[in-house]
Amino acid sequence: MTMMLQFQMKGTVGCLETERIGLLQLKSYLKNLLDEGEEDSILKSWTRNGDCCIWERVKCSDAIGGHVVDLSLGRLIPVAFESETRSLNLSLFHSFPQLQSLNLSWNWFTGLSDHVHGYKSFGRLEKLITIDFSHNMFDNNIVPFLSAATSLRTLYLDSNYMEGVFPPQGLANMTSLKVLNLKDNSFSFLSGQGYSKGKLKTLDLTYNLFSDFSQLKGLENLQELAVLKLRGNRFNHTLSTHALKDLKKLQELDLSDNQFTNLDGGLGLVIPTSLQVLDLKRNRLSLTPEGYIGICRLMNLRELDLSSNALTNLPYCLANLTHLRTLDLSNNQLNGNLSSFVFGLPSELEYLSLLNNNFNGSFLLNSLANQTRITVFKLSSTVSTIQVQTESSWAASFQLKILHLSNCSLGSNMLGFLLQQHDLCFVDLSYNNLTGTFPAWLLKNNTHLQTILLSGNSFTKLQLPTLVHGLQVLDISSNMIFGSVQEDIGIVFPKLRYMNFSSNHFQGTIPSSIGEMKSLQVLDMSSNGLHGQLPKPFLVGCYSLKVLKLSNNQLQGGIFPNHANLTGLVGLYLDGNSFTGSLEMGLLKSKKLTLLDISDNMLSGMLPFWIGRMSSLAYLYMSGNQLKGPFLFQLQSRWLEVMDISHNSFSGPIPKNVNFPSLRELRLQNNEFTGSVPGNIFNAAALEVLDLRNNNFSGIVLNTVDEASKLRVLLLRNNSFQTHISEKICQLSEVGLLDLSHNRFKGVIPSCFANMSFGAEGYERVTSLVAVFDLSYITFLRNCQYASHLNLDDSVRNGYQAKPATIVDFLTKRRYEAYQGDILRYMHGLDLSSNELSGSIPDEIGDLQNIRSLNLSSNRLRGSIPDSISKLKGLESLDVSNNKLSGSIPPLLADLNSLGYFDVSFNNFSGEIPFKGHLVTFDVTSYRGNPLLCGFPTNRSCNLKRVTEPSESKRDKEEEEEEVGDGVMDMTHAGPVNGFIVLISWFIIFNASWMDSSANDSVGQPKEKIIIMRKYERYWWWVKEKKQMALVLFMIVSLMLQLQMKGCVGCLETERMGLLQLKSYLKNDFEVEEESMMKSWSHEDPSSDCCQWERVKCSDATGGHVVHLSLDSLERNYELKDHSLNLSLFHSFPRLLSLDFSFSRFSDLFDPINGHKSFQRLEKLRTLDFYRNNLNNSVFTFLSEARSLRTLNISYNLLDGVFPPNGLENLVELEVLSLAGNTFNHVKSIQGAVLPSSLHALNLAYNQISSAPKGYLEICALLNLRELDLSFNALTNTPYCLANLSRLRTLELSENQISGDLSSFVPGLPSTLEYLSLFDNDFNGSFWFSSLVNHTRLTVFKLSSKVGKIQAQDESSWLPPFQLKILKLKNFNLGSTIPSFLVHQNDLRSIYITYSQLKGAFPDWLVQNNTRLEAIRLNNNLLAELRLPRLVHGLRFLDVSCNRIYDSIPEDIGIVFPHLRYMNFSSNHNYGTIPSSMGEMKSLIILDMSSNHLYGHLPKTFLRGCYSLSVLKLSNNQLQGKVFPRHANLTSLGLLFLDGNNFDGSLGKGLLKSKYLILLDLSDNSFSGTLPFWIGKFPDLYYLYMRGNKLEGQVPHQLQNLPLKVLDMSNNRFSGSIPRNINVDYLRELRLHSNEFMGSVPSYLFKAEGLQVLDLRHNNLSGMILNTIANTSILRVLLLRNNSFRTHIPDKICQLTEVGLLDLSHNKFKGAIPSCFGKMSFGAQTYDIFSPYDFFLGFSSFQSWRYPSALYLADTELNQAIQSPPKTKVNFLSKSRYETYQGGILLYMHGLDLSSSQLSGEIPVEVWDLKNIISLNFSSNRLIGSIPGSISKLKDLESLDLSYNKLHGNIPPQLADLNNLGYFNVSYNNLSGEIPFKTHLVTFDEKSYIGNPHLCGLPTNKSCNLERASVSKRAKEEEEGGGRVIDMVWFYWTCGAVYISTWLALFAFLCIDSRWSREWFYRVDLVVHHLQRFKDGCN
Repeated sequence: MTMMLQFQMKGTVGCLETERIGLLQLKSYLKNLLDEGEEDSILKSWTRNGDCCIWERVKCSDAIGGHVVDLSLGRLIPVAFESETRSLNLSLFHSFPQLQSLNLSWNWFTGLSDHVHGYKSFGRLEKLITIDFSHNMFDNNIVPFLSAATSLRTLYLDSNYMEGVFPPQGLANMTSLKVLNLKDNSFSFLSGQGYSKGKLKTLDLTYNLFSDFSQLKGLENLQELAVLKLRGNRFNHTLSTHALKDLKKLQELDLSDNQFTNLDGGLGLVIPTSLQVLDLKRNRLSLTPEGYIGICRLMNLRELDLSSNALTNLPYCLANLTHLRTLDLSNNQLNGNLSSFVFGLPSELEYLSLLNNNFNGSFLLNSLANQTRITVFKLSSTVSTIQVQTESSWAASFQLKILHLSNCSLGSNMLGFLLQQHDLCFVDLSYNNLTGTFPAWLLKNNTHLQTILLSGNSFTKLQLPTLVHGLQVLDISSNMIFGSVQEDIGIVFPKLRYMNFSSNHFQGTIPSSIGEMKSLQVLDMSSNGLHGQLPKPFLVGCYSLKVLKLSNNQLQGGIFPNHANLTGLVGLYLDGNSFTGSLEMGLLKSKKLTLLDISDNMLSGMLPFWIGRMSSLAYLYMSGNQLKGPFLFQLQSRWLEVMDISHNSFSGPIPKNVNFPSLRELRLQNNEFTGSVPGNIFNAAALEVLDLRNNNFSGIVLNTVDEASKLRVLLLRNNSFQTHISEKICQLSEVGLLDLSHNRFKGVIPSCFANMSFGAEGYERVTSLVAVFDLSYITFLRNCQYASHLNLDDSVRNGYQAKPATIVDFLTKRRYEAYQGDILRYMHGLDLSSNELSGSIPDEIGDLQNIRSLNLSSNRLRGSIPDSISKLKGLESLDVSNNKLSGSIPPLLADLNSLGYFDVSFNNFSGEIPFKGHLVTFDVTSYRGNPLLCGFPTNRSCNLKRVTEPSESKRDKEEEEEEVGDGVMDMTHAGPVNGFIVLISWFIIFNASWMDSSANDSVGQPKEKIIIMRKYERYWWWVKEKKQMALVLFMIVSLMLQLQMKGCVGCLETERMGLLQLKSYLKNDFEVEEESMMKSWSHEDPSSDCCQWERVKCSDATGGHVVHLSLDSLERNYELKDHSLNLSLFHSFPRLLSLDFSFSRFSDLFDPINGHKSFQRLEKLRTLDFYRNNLNNSVFTFLSEARSLRTLNISYNLLDGVFPPNGLENLVELEVLSLAGNTFNHVKSIQGAVLPSSLHALNLAYNQISSAPKGYLEICALLNLRELDLSFNALTNTPYCLANLSRLRTLELSENQISGDLSSFVPGLPSTLEYLSLFDNDFNGSFWFSSLVNHTRLTVFKLSSKVGKIQAQDESSWLPPFQLKILKLKNFNLGSTIPSFLVHQNDLRSIYITYSQLKGAFPDWLVQNNTRLEAIRLNNNLLAELRLPRLVHGLRFLDVSCNRIYDSIPEDIGIVFPHLRYMNFSSNHNYGTIPSSMGEMKSLIILDMSSNHLYGHLPKTFLRGCYSLSVLKLSNNQLQGKVFPRHANLTSLGLLFLDGNNFDGSLGKGLLKSKYLILLDLSDNSFSGTLPFWIGKFPDLYYLYMRGNKLEGQVPHQLQNLPLKVLDMSNNRFSGSIPRNINVDYLRELRLHSNEFMGSVPSYLFKAEGLQVLDLRHNNLSGMILNTIANTSILRVLLLRNNSFRTHIPDKICQLTEVGLLDLSHNKFKGAIPSCFGKMSFGAQTYDIFSPYDFFLGFSSFQSWRYPSALYLADTELNQAIQSPPKTKVNFLSKSRYETYQGGILLYMHGLDLSSSQLSGEIPVEVWDLKNIISLNFSSNRLIGSIPGSISKLKDLESLDLSYNKLHGNIPPQLADLNNLGYFNVSYNNLSGEIPFKTHLVTFDEKSYIGNPHLCGLPTNKSCNLERASVSKRAKEEEEGGGRVIDMVWFYWTCGAVYISTWLALFAFLCIDSRWSREWFYRVDLVVHHLQRFKDGCN
C-alpha cells in the first residue's frame, strides 16, 4: 500500500503549468535580445509540450511540489558592444516563488528593471539564496534591486562595472549574506559604515582599485569574516596589518598581486593568530631575516605563498611553524645553504617549491629525510646549475606525486632515487644534460604518471614502453633524438593531450597511429626532418586537436584533403615545409581556426574563394609561396588582426571597399599588386603595420587619413607613386617608421613631418606589436594538482604565439636591419631616398628628436643642412648623399654621439670639414664628390685653398678657371660673385665710418699720409652722404649681373654639333646604343643643353665651353681587329681641358686634316688618359704636339723598346707621366729623346726594365722629380744616383732583383723621402734601422727579401726622428722580439711583420701605444700567446695566422676590438669555444679561424651580432651543433666554409637569412637526413660543397633555381635518379660520386657548354650514355668508374674533343674500343680552363689612411685573396694507385682508363697517336692482338697497364725508349718471346710479366734458348695441325656446342619408345626404390 502510494504521489509531481508558461515567456524575452538568425540557437528543449522540469538549465524539487528551484541561464547571450543597452526584466522570475538559485552570468546585461514592483522585485522571491550576476555589465544602479533580496546568502557580482565606495548603500540590508564576490570591479574606497552586524564569512574584493590599506579598518565589524581576498589592487609600500587585527576569526588572507615592499616597516605582521592561509605572491617584498618574524609568529599557519617577490634571505624561522604543510618560495632571488635550510623545515610539509631562485653549489637530496609527508618538491636556479647529490644507500621515506628539478646536474644516484618512486604524477627534468635513451622505465614504474617533461636535454634515442600507458603530457623537445618516430606511439600513449617533439633530429614520416590519440589537443613536431604526406588516420582521428605545429620540416602533399576532420583546430603552423598545390577544402572543417601559418612552402595557383568563409580567422600567414591571381580581400572574419601574404605573385588592385575592423598588421610586399591604395586602409581603426613595398601601386596616396589612426609602421618603398607627398600624411601622428623611398614623389618635403611621432611620445600601446595568440587556456594535469587554498598552478600550459614578435625590415646604415619586439618600439626612421623631391630640407626636421635613421639621399634637394639637425641626439644614421646641397657642413653635427653612419657625398658642400667630436670616426667615403670640401679626412689642405704661394699664383689662377664638376655649374659663378658682393658691401658699409674717423684722426699725421687720405675721401664722398642708397643700388646691379651671367652660359651650338658627330663616329665602330650608354646625346631635341649630357662637363668660367669628355669603358666591336681614333673630331672643343679614353682599346690615332699636329688645336688640354688601350710607340708622334699637357697616362698599352721614347721632350709643362704596364726593357739616353725637366711624378711600374748603373742617369737628371715608381721590373743594380733628387718624397722599388749593401744605399737617399718601399728584392746580409736616421719625414717604410732572411741588428739605444704610419717587414731574422725602435712610434696605422721568426706573446703594447692603429699582420711567425690590450681599441685588421698560439681565444676579444673588419686566427693551435663577445664585432667582414682545435656550438650572440660578416671560414675544427639555428642573422654572408667539423643534424633555416651566399662548403661533417627544399632559395649561390656527410634521399628539384658553377655532393647516401633539371648554364664541375644514384645519365649534362668536370663514379648508373653530345662541350674530366653500364662505348664520345681524363673502368662495357679515341685531346691542345676561383677583398677595405700620391701605389701583398675551393681536385688511378691532381698539375695530367670491363677486339692503332697521354689502362678486358711498335710515340707515357687480357706476340723493343714510364704491366696475357730488357725497361721486375708462360729472358728465370727450342717444336706441330695459337674464344664456343648437342641427343633417345629406353627407365626406378627402402630402414 505504501509503495503504491509513493508511486501515485510521484506520478502527480511534475511541472506546474504557471511556471511552464513563465519559462516560455522568459525564453521569448531572451530571444528578443539575440541577433537575427540566432533566435533558435538557445533553449531548444523549452517547447510548449513536455515536462518543464526536465528542460535544460532547469531544476525542480519534488519535495516542494515540483516547483522550479534552480535556473542556470549563464552564457546564453553573446557579448554586447559598449554602446548596446541590455536590461533584464526581473518580473519574469515572479512565476517561480520557490526559486532558490539564479545564474545569469556571462550574458552582458547592463541593468535590471521591473515596471510593476520596481526596486522591491527581488522581495517576491523569498526563497532565493544564491544569485550569480558575474561577467555582466551592471553598475551601481542594481544595488537598490539587490537590497530587497534579504534572503540571499551568496552573491556573485564579479566582472561588472561597479565602482566608488564599498560597501554600496543598500547591501547593509542583506543581513543573511555569507559570501560576497565583487572581484574585478572598480571600487576604490572602503567606508567604515555598512555592515554593523553582518554574518559575512567570505569577501572577495580581488582586482579592484583600492590603494589605502588603512581603510580596511572599516571591516572591523565583520566579526565572522573568515576569508578576505584583496588580490590585484593598488596597495603599495609597507603592508600595515594593524587594520586587520580585529578580525579574530580570519583564516585566509590573499594580498597577492599588489606592490608591497615591506611588512610593517620590518616590525612584523599584526594579524590574528587564527590565520591559516597567507598569500603574498607577486609583490615586491624584500625582507631581512628579522622581517620574517611577523610571519613566523602565526603558529596556526598551514599554507604560505611568498613566490614572485624580491626575497634574498632564506627564512630560517619558518621552522617554528609546526603546522605548515604548504610553502612556495619560487621566483625570488634566494641564496645560501640550501641543504641546511630544507633540513630545518617542519616535518609536516607536503608542498615545497624553490623554483627559479639564485641558488648555486650543491644540494643533498638527503636533506628531505625529515619530510616524510612531502608529495610535491620543486627546485631550480636561474643563475647556475645546481649539483643535486644523494647517497646511494639512502632510501626515501616519502612518495612524491610532483617532482620538478630543472637546470640541475643530475647524477646516476639521482636516477637511483627515482627508481624508488612509484606514485609520481608529474615529472619535470628539463635542462639537466641527461643523455642516452628516453627513460621508459619511469613510465613503467609509475602507472599514474600523467606528465613527463624532458626538454632541453641530450637524449639521443626514443624508446617507448611495451605496455599501453595513460600518459597525458609528453615533452621531449630540444634534444638530440635521431631516427624516426616509432610507428606504435599512438597505441602506447592513446590518452596523450600534449605532445612536443620539436627541435630534434627525427626523420621519416608522421606515424599514422597518432590518429588513435583521440584526446590530443597540442602536437608540436616542428624543426625536425620529417617528410612525406600527412597520414590519413591522423587527419581523420585527431579531431580534438587544437594546436598543430609542424613547421620547418620537409612535409609534402596538399593542405588539407577533403577527408581531414580536425574540427577543433585553433592554431595551425605548417610553415617551412614543401607542401604543394592549392589549399583543399578539408581546411573548412576547422571552423574555429584562429591562426593559419602556411608561409614558406610551395603552394601555387589561385587562392580558393572559400578562404573567405573562415570567420574565426585572426592571424593569416601565407608569405613565401607561389600563389597568384587576385587576392580575396573579402574575408568574413571581423576578428582578423594579422594578414601576411607577402612574397607571392598576387596581382590586381585592392578593392576600394576593403574593410578589416580589427586588422593590426597588413603585409602585401613583394607581390604584383597594381592600382591605387584605398584610402579606407589608412583609416582602419586598429591598423599599426602596413607594408606595401615592392609592388606596382600608383596614384594618389594618403589623401584621406583619419586623425585617430594608430598606424605605427608605413612602408611604401619601390612602387610607382608620382605625386607630391600629401600633408595629410602628418595626421599619422603615431608613425615611427616611414619608408617612401624608391618612388617618384615630387615637390618639397612637408614641414609638418615634425607633427608626427617618430618616438616623440612613449606610446606604451606599441607593445601590442606582438601577435598575441595565447592558448594558455589549454591546460593539462587537472587530476594531478595539489589540494590547496592557495592558487598553486601546477598545470602544463600551452602559450604559443602567432609569431615571436612583429618583425620589420628597415634600411638603415646602408643595410637592411630587422627590428622586432621591444627594439621595434625604440626604432624610429624616415626614408625618403631615391625620389624626385626638391627644395630645401625643412628646419622642422630637427624637431624629430627621437628619430634614429634619416635618409634623404638621391633626390634633388638644395640649400644647406639645417643646424636644427644637431638636435637629433638619438640619430644613428644620416644619409643626404646624391643631392645638390651646398654650404658648409654644420659643426654641431660633431655632437651627434650616437651617429654610426654619415654620408654627405656627391653634393656641393664647401669649406672645412668639422673633423672633431664624433665625426672623426668617418672616413673620406662620407665626403667624396664634394670638390670644394677640405681638411681631414680628405687629402685637400684648407691652408692651400686659402693662401697661394707667389711662385704658383699664375697656375692656381688657371686651375681655378679649369675646375668644373657635375652639378656645380651654379657654384662656379655663385661662389666668387657672391663673395665679391659681400666683400664690397662690407667695404661700403664700414668705409664711410672709417673715413669719418680717419679725417678726425688726421691731426698729428705725416703730410704724405694726410694727402693720401684726402684723395681717398674725395673718391668716396658720395658714399658718406648716401651710403644706404648706394648699397641698395649696388646690390640690385650685382643681382642683375648674376642673372645675366647665369642666363648666358649654356651649350654652344658648334660644340653640340661636334658631340653629335663624335657620337655618330663611335656608334659606327663601337657597340654604343642610344638606348643605353649615350642616351642623352640626342639630336632630336635642339633645345637640350649638351652641358647636361652624360660624359660631358662644361665650365661657366669659359663661357659654357666643353672642358671635359669621359669616353672611357666604351663597348668595342671586337670583330674589328684594328681601331683608330680620329682626333679631328675633338677640334670643335677649343677649351677642352681633360680627355679620358681609358678602357677603350684604341690601337692608333689619326687626323686626316692636321696629321700628327692634331693636338696643337687643343691648346688648353691639361689631362690625357689612354689607360688600358692598345696603342704602340707611334702614339708619341701625336703626343709630342700636345705641349700644354700636365698629366699623361698611357699605362697598360703596347709600348715597348727603350725608355724614354722620342717625343716626350716637347711636353715642357708635363708634371705627371704614367707608362706602367708596358714592355719597356731598358733605360738609355737616345739622341734627342729626353724627359721634360718639369716632371714631378714618373710611373714605370710593371715593365721589363733592366738597367745598368748608368741607365739611371736619365731619371736622376729630373731634379724636380717628387715621386718615382720603378716597381715590378727587372732591376738588379742599386740606383745610388737617386741621392741627387733633393725633392724626392716617394720612391717605390719593390718587386725587382736589386741586391747590394742596404745600409749604405738607404742613408744616401734624399732626406725629403716620405715613402720608401724596397719590398721583395734580392737583398741579404744585415740591416740597421738607424740607417734611416736622416729621413725625418718618413711615414711609410717597406723592406723584404726574396732570396734569404735579412738580419736585423739590435739598436736598443737608437731613437728614431720620424713617426711611421706604415711599416712592412718580411723575411727578417728579428730574433724573439719586435724591433725596439717601435716603442717610440705612436702614430702607426698599419704594421706588417711576417715570416720573421717572432716569438713570445702578441705585442699588446704596440696596440696600446698606437691608438690609431688600424691593421696589424703578424702571420707566419712563432708567437705562442695571444695577449690583448687592456683598453678598447679601434683596430680593423688583425692577422696572427700560422703561428703557434695554444691558448683559447680570450673571451673579451669582441669587447677589446669591436671595430675589427678582418680577423685571421687560422692555422694555430687555439682550443676552446668561439668567444660569445665576438657578437659585438658589428663591422666584422672576414673571419678565418680554420685549422685550429675549436669545439662547441656557434655562440648565439655571434650568429646574431656579426651581421656584416661576408666571409666566415671555420674549416677543420671540432665544432658541433646546427647550421644555422633560426636566430642566426648573418645577413651579409657571401662565403661560408664549415668543412671538416662535427656539425650534425639537418640544415637550419637560419641559413636562409644569408640570402647573398655565393659559396657554401659543408663538406666532411655529420649532416644527415634529406637536403631541405629551401636550399634552392639562394639566388647567388655558385659553389656548393656537401661531400662526406650522411645526407640521403633524393636531390630536391629546387637545385635548378641555383646558378651553380660547382656542385659537389659526393660521398653521401643520395639515391634515386640524377635530377633532370639541374641548371647547367654556369656549371663547371659536377661531383656526385660515391652515392646510390640509379638510372641513366641525363643527356643534358653532355650538352652543357661550360661543364669541365663530371664525376659520377661509384653509383649504380646504367643505360645509354653519351648519346647526345654538344659540339661546344669543353668537358675536361669524365669519370664513370664502378657503375652498371652494359652498352657499347658509343663513337659519339669522341666529340668530347677536350677531354684530358677519361675513366670508364669497372663497368660492363662491351664491344671494341672506338678507334676515334685518337681524335680526342688528351693533352694535344693547350688551354687553361682550370682557373682558380678566387674572391679578392682588398686590404684597402680595412684601411682609412692612404699615403697621398699622384701615383697609384698598389700594395698587392696586402690584398687578401679568399679562395673559394682550394683548387679543382681529381683522383685518378695511375701507376696502380690513386693519385690526386689539382691546380696546374691537373692541366698536364692526361689519362685513359678502360679497365675491368668486357671490351674485346684489338687495340685500335689510333690510340697510339695520343702523344701527350700520361696514363693508359686497358687491363682486365678481353682484348686480343699484339702490342704494336708505334706505342713508342707515346713519349710522355708514365703508366701503361695491359694486364689480364688475351694479347699475344712479342713485346715491342721500342717500349724501352719510353723514358718516362714509371709503371708497366703486361701480366696474364699470351705474350711470347724474349723480353726487351734494356734501357728504361730494366727498372721493372718480374711482376710486370707474370702470367705469360711463353715469355723468357730477364727479369724472369726462363732461358730463351730452351724456350726457342720448345717454341720451334711446338710451331712445327702446329703447322702440321694447321694452327699456331689456340683461339680461346673459338674453343669456348666449340665446347658449348658439343655439350648442348650431347644433351639434345640423349633427350631424343629417351623420348623414343624402344627397348633401350624402357631399360633405362627401369634401371632408374630400381635405384629410386632401393634408396626409399634404405631411408625407411634408417627411420
